[in-house]
Order: sequence, then structure tokens, then C-alpha cells
Amino acid sequence: DIAYTEYKPYDLISMSHVLEHFNHPLDYLSNLVEHYTGPHTRFMIEVPNADFLWGLSLNHPMAFGLTTLTNLFARCDYKPIAIMYHGLELPFPYYLLAVYEKR
Repeated sequence: DIAYTEYKPYDLISMSHVLEHFNHPLDYLSNLVEHYTGPHTRFMIEVPNADFLWGLSLNHPMAFGLTTLTNLFARCDYKPIAIMYHGLELPFPYYLLAVYEKR
């Protein structure tokens, strides 16, 4: 086992369609912040946009819109610095992409 004191913090942690699959996303995010981040670490997060198309399922027990995602990151002392909606090639905001940095 590598002790957590021996790591070098990541500059960027990217999660594309990950958070909506966890029953306890705050616990998961808190662990990442505690063990893998430094003062300049940023998170790039993409989730289905619950503000546009909302629905929970067995494989998506959580749903995030801009407010809920930003509130989750605020609980870990992070703020949004970039926000984008997209639908791949469709003209609908199916997905939310956001970048967060330490407050």
C-alpha cells in the first residue's frame, strides 16, 4: 500500500457520466478531495442534465442539474468556473459539462 502522504495531487480529475451511478456521490467526491487533490486541482464533470430530462433508474440512482451538481461540489469547498450544455449533435441540452476549482 502507498501511504496517502506519498502521492502527488492531480491537476485535473475528469469524470464523464460517473457521479449519477453512485448512491452516495458526496462520499465518493469527499474521498477524492481528501486523498487526491491539492490547492489547484480542478474537476471536469459531465452528467446527464436533469434540468432538461429527468429520470432515475437502477443504473442512475442520482440525477444532477446545475444547482444540484454545484451544491454537491460546494459541500467539498469547490465552485464552478465553466459550464456548458450540449446534446452531442442534437440541439437539446441533454448533458451538463462543468469545471470546478477550489474556493
